[in-house]
Amino acid sequence: MDKSLLAPEQEPEISADIDNLFSQYSELLELLYSSTLSPTGFQAFLDKMVEMFDLADICLFFTKNATLEIYSAWLSGPKASAIVEYIEQKHDKDDYVVDYIQGHPMSRFYSLEQDIGRRSSPIPLESEEWFDGQGFKDVCGAVIHRDNNSTATIVAHRLIEQGPFNKKELLILDNLMPHIKQAYLLYQHKEHHGNIDGWSKVINHIPHATMLFGARGELLEANIEAQRTIAKQSDIEIIDQELRFSSPQKARQFIAKMLRMCCLDFKEQQSFETMSFGDAKFIISPITINHENKGALVYIITSQIEINPNTALLKELYHLSDMEIKVCECCLRGLNRQEIADKLNRSPYTIKDHLKSIFTKTGTRRQSELIVTILTTTNLPSPPLGGKTSFSVAEY
Repeated sequence: MDKSLLAPEQEPEISADIDNLFSQYSELLELLYSSTLSPTGFQAFLDKMVEMFDLADICLFFTKNATLEIYSAWLSGPKASAIVEYIEQKHDKDDYVVDYIQGHPMSRFYSLEQDIGRRSSPIPLESEEWFDGQGFKDVCGAVIHRDNNSTATIVAHRLIEQGPFNKKELLILDNLMPHIKQAYLLYQHKEHHGNIDGWSKVINHIPHATMLFGARGELLEANIEAQRTIAKQSDIEIIDQELRFSSPQKARQFIAKMLRMCCLDFKEQQSFETMSFGDAKFIISPITINHENKGALVYIITSQIEINPNTALLKELYHLSDMEIKVCECCLRGLNRQEIADKLNRSPYTIKDHLKSIFTKTGTRRQSELIVTILTTTNLPSPPLGGKTSFSVAEY
């Protein structure tokens, strides 16, 4: 970074102890502007911010101006799971730090230690309990964009052992502000999901109500059956290529599940999620949309709509036993191992053995991949050439 870009009165504050930050500044700018064309958006930029500023986490999130609900986000950092909890538990409802950031000019970053200060009340707010419970020491943030419908805010945390943000670090962040705002404006005018043509064809081929979502919870594709099924529901709808919920709590739960599944390390026993909306049940399975982008396949079950796999095809393709077919049917209904064991009157260990056998035969690694494999092959009239290579659709 050319230090002459800094205001003259700010130059004395910059000393040799942060020369390493300046040496990485050009790389940070390169990642920032490449975000406008990347299918993963600002992910690489946020990852570099974590490394460069020694952050516990960083989040670029979006709120609807009408409801103040967080509906989408990018996450990075070892404590990113804390942000998912923050969204899911609605700790933003009394978060005076975010209120301060969003209520002040978009010209700079504001920090708890340097600008806002802790409240003096002996009774902590839920957001303060969450903050302290995570071991955080400081938080800084800025609004990078605001329009008639939504607000984009970037927030980063430091742990106690990492220490608070100092003035020199905040000065560097402030110098990033015009670049972040400009990059975001450019990003808004680009297509950011990469090549989803393959998955679009798959979604529209599936006879069941199925939707494709990006990693930030954005709806990319909904087949005709999904549109028809959702149109019959009273608490969810699709408007302007967006899945909308009448319940703010359900909206938070959905985006939290999407972020946890696509942005965090997902354990094998938690390799899919389910959600209920009145008569409808969502089964959410993580997928790889292309080589860079994660996402989720979401299909819908209602009391009138059951998903039945093509058992004859599964037997012919993968040589599954009758019990293994039953396990596959339970997987499609969004049941976990314990629930499958209860339904089939078997021990969880027996079900685990059946799943291992199914994984080996189908070339899958976990229950979510098995769900996608069954779902995307269940309507095929005959086995595709190559047998197990039919699974490649789940790694499109």
